[in-house]
Amino acid sequence: MPRQEFSSLRQGLVGAWCPSLGASGYRLLDRSGRNAHGTLTNMDGQDNWRASGSGVSLSLDGTNDCVTAPDRTGLTGNAAYTFSAWIRVLAGTSGAIAHAGGPAPWPCLIRVGTTGNVSFSRGATNCTVYGAFTAGVWTHLAFVYPGTVIRDVLVYSNGNSLAVATDGGVGAANVAINWVPTTFYLGSLGGTDYLLNGSIDDARIYNRVLTPAEIRLLASRRGIGLTPLPDRGGGLPRKLSVNVGGTWRAADAYVRTATDWRLSQASVNVGGTWK
Repeated sequence: MPRQEFSSLRQGLVGAWCPSLGASGYRLLDRSGRNAHGTLTNMDGQDNWRASGSGVSLSLDGTNDCVTAPDRTGLTGNAAYTFSAWIRVLAGTSGAIAHAGGPAPWPCLIRVGTTGNVSFSRGATNCTVYGAFTAGVWTHLAFVYPGTVIRDVLVYSNGNSLAVATDGGVGAANVAINWVPTTFYLGSLGGTDYLLNGSIDDARIYNRVLTPAEIRLLASRRGIGLTPLPDRGGGLPRKLSVNVGGTWRAADAYVRTATDWRLSQASVNVGGTWK
């Protein structure tokens, strides 16, 4: 079995859609192993893949673009879960990052507002956190639902916990709506409402509560923990590797001398001896 980078990030992972690991035409690959691949809806499969700092991201136009995928999360009832994603929202726009768990009353609706606020909705009520992101800037958001009531949701921005939240609607502190397996949507509510004008990358669902340390890992790099480490067994040469579009490739290390850059050699410690 291949070794996994940060293997805890695979535990409880039930959905992972990460464009930065490689564009895939009219499909958005699910890298969780559940084969819940997304279908690009009203999208041309070419212009919607946009260059970003880590490779590519999925761009949505805020008019009719969205992604639909089968719900293979295995979540039922009022289960604990964590949702996270990297987003970049255009200034002055709002929309849904994700909608899952069934129609109204919505068990899970996560949306962004025009002033950097994010709302987590369950049923007809929601909790809103302000100052969660800046328009036009890539931000990692995470929502931890502990399986109790909406007011207990923990919201993280770039790995930092945001403690200030306000209830919206009536009885938000007591709402707990059961999850029903159905279509999962990225970038919209039900495929038609709250259409997102912006970009999404590395959206994930876990069937458990992630720790603050794990969320900080997710916020450190897009695609982290989704690809196996390169094989270093069988007497293979000890070389550095880099991940390019989801594929591990050999990389050369260089050091700066007094006059120029020279090829260096990566070493490992084997039984107390550096080789």
